[in-house]
Amino acid sequence: MRRLLTAVLISTLGAASLVRADGPAPFSKVFEDISADQPGCAAGVMRGGKVIWSAGYGAADLATGAAIQADTLFNLASVSKQFTGFAILQLQAQGRLSLEDPVRRFLPELPAYAQGIRIRHLLHHTSGLQDYMLLAELAGIPLSQRFTQQQALDLLVRQNSLMFPPGSEFSYSNSGYVLLSSIVERASGLSLKHYSRANIFLPLGMDHSSIVDQYPVQLPNLARGYEPGGQGKAQVAVDARWEQTGDGQVHSNVADLMRWLRNLSTGRVGGKALVENMRLTEPLNDGDPGYYGMGLANRSYRGLQELSHSGGWAGFNTDVAWYPKLDVATVVLCNRDDGRASERGRQLLDTLLGSPAPSGEADIPPPPPSIRVLPKASLKTLVAGTYLDDGGHQLQLRRSGKGWSLETFPDVLPLTRQSDEVLVADNDGTPIYLAATSGGRIALNNPASTYALAPPWKPDDIRPYVGLYTLETSPGQLKVHARQGKLYVRIGLYTYPMQPLTAERFSAGELGVLSFAEQGAVLTSSVARNLRFGKVFAP
Repeated sequence: MRRLLTAVLISTLGAASLVRADGPAPFSKVFEDISADQPGCAAGVMRGGKVIWSAGYGAADLATGAAIQADTLFNLASVSKQFTGFAILQLQAQGRLSLEDPVRRFLPELPAYAQGIRIRHLLHHTSGLQDYMLLAELAGIPLSQRFTQQQALDLLVRQNSLMFPPGSEFSYSNSGYVLLSSIVERASGLSLKHYSRANIFLPLGMDHSSIVDQYPVQLPNLARGYEPGGQGKAQVAVDARWEQTGDGQVHSNVADLMRWLRNLSTGRVGGKALVENMRLTEPLNDGDPGYYGMGLANRSYRGLQELSHSGGWAGFNTDVAWYPKLDVATVVLCNRDDGRASERGRQLLDTLLGSPAPSGEADIPPPPPSIRVLPKASLKTLVAGTYLDDGGHQLQLRRSGKGWSLETFPDVLPLTRQSDEVLVADNDGTPIYLAATSGGRIALNNPASTYALAPPWKPDDIRPYVGLYTLETSPGQLKVHARQGKLYVRIGLYTYPMQPLTAERFSAGELGVLSFAEQGAVLTSSVARNLRFGKVFAP
């Protein structure tokens, strides 16, 4: 049985180009697949500073049967990053820090590898930091085990290299926003939890919002997060006890988030200049544009500027978006990791505009300078296979029907044709361009580099790869084992199948790519690079 649990409507949206809402709101169709006995979503739409609709669907807690209401609290996951960015900009306005400050001004315990990282690099995800979450997984720390902010910082302190020079690439970094949380604390004297309450939540009237930095937590009206149980099993609750802040951990509801999104327009708290700075992107070192502001992605949808952020963590899936030209905001908060919050948020805008979404081609910006200046060849010269560049990056170009897809390990992205010489993939708002060039090579942006086709390879004997490998920098290990003639790698509770790519390199599913050399292995993924392991045991 599907039912609308809570709804607030107005009789008209006041613009000829927008649909009317004289009767039952059509927004509910976006959530008609959610039944009352399953985890679901709360959502809302705001226009001109007024919430014109909000509702809840599904169950907040399967054990108690409590229903999701429009005012149910959710863990916002990475939607939290915009509050961290706002706090940093407030502190800059107060003269307590500068975005040009080296991070080691506030975090002197970071090793020499962090010398070139500025605070602005953390905000724009261009720092090159290794991913603390992957490091924790390698160390065998499950979500259900307490894992503190200081422990995450300790893992980063023990590393000896960056993924890339600061400012040279965009790589979404939870580590960067965890460091920003610690910088807020050291610059202000208050934890991010208490700073945000005093300087953001209370001034905006976000009375139901808070940052959780310690478990267990008892918040009234809080939904539980769920994920599929696997093999067709029912949804299971996720017990997460990681306590890092900055990259996540804000808990809020639809109404409070509408107050926040309204402030992005008015600047009532912080001022207009500050909230406008949040949307500013920064070009990479090579001159290619950036697409991420300071806690907000700056992208396009239906030809409209969209300032947005999504999140996924511990059974929660969330999305907030603001469209300045329309002065429209959408919020979708789900307590299921397959909630499709971003997709539903855009469907709410489509409903408001009274038409389905047109082709997304208009939302993809033109190729950056690094692609435009290249001498190009026809896309007809493309060959499927594994490609390597001189810096050790790898990718796989695949045929997908009559088109192409790009595997960046672990992500597989569909490529669309932008011209006779250029393909493009939308990597969650950050476009990846692929151009055919001379000599059978291909070129990509972020980082700007050319790649050569590597010969296919399959090991004659898989036994030399089997063994236990330990991380050189911090606690962590991976175990490679063979089963029925195939290799698998195990990290903590998870096992990933290994597939040969090219000489001594294997893809390992969501983990990334493992390359092997004498008595060791190197792990590279989209969130960590060149993590080196020594082989300590061979059967």
